Amino acid sequence: MRTQRSKDRPVRIPGVYLWSDFLQLIRHPAAALTRIRDGRRVRDGILAFALAAGLTTLVSEVDALKPARPTASLVSLSPTAGVIEADFLHWYYTQRFLLPLVWLVVITLFWLAAVAVIHAVVRALGGHGPLRGYLKLTGYIQLVGLCILPVGLAGAFARLGNQPRAASRLDALGPVLALGVFVWENVLYVRAASSQYGISMERATAAVVGPIGCGIVLLFVLAVAAVALGTSLGQFG
Repeated sequence: MRTQRSKDRPVRIPGVYLWSDFLQLIRHPAAALTRIRDGRRVRDGILAFALAAGLTTLVSEVDALKPARPTASLVSLSPTAGVIEADFLHWYYTQRFLLPLVWLVVITLFWLAAVAVIHAVVRALGGHGPLRGYLKLTGYIQLVGLCILPVGLAGAFARLGNQPRAASRLDALGPVLALGVFVWENVLYVRAASSQYGISMERATAAVVGPIGCGIVLLFVLAVAAVALGTSLGQFG
């Protein structure tokens, strides 16, 4: 009897259904969110987030292989600015393989914190639904970021191959695509909150935009503080 059940049960290959869900999110996002909400497990969403974040980190590590090249110096502005620039570049180059891993930890903690805060705000606005459901949906939404991964990888290889013109063009294109993906992901966060908790799009927008905006400001402040600390350590190191 157990053998018969195992034969009747469909085989789930993670890479296959994640790819299918990714394509569905791009082509038919509303239907994809419903499908993920009703037919996927929480660990599937965590796996989707891990895949998206892991591949992004891998591209950053590949980019870190590029050789150090001189850049425009600030020493013409003032000697102090030139010293600070040199210290920062030295610190960045020595920590270039560690920084993507630190960012991986930070972005994971930011994701978990953002989901928890959004869940609390949604419940305060009258929404109903478990936290794990929204965690699953937002994990899947991170797959949308894979759309711009080829551009980042191409830029990394261009720098490794000493192709500065191609690298500069890709570097100019990357932020534009990243901004578009960021906006699209937040739209999906709002739709996911509305679908998961059964609230209006207006309330879902208020619940999502506020915490994410505050989180972005916090990340920026932490990044500036980390750079300042790293530069200071470089001066005394």
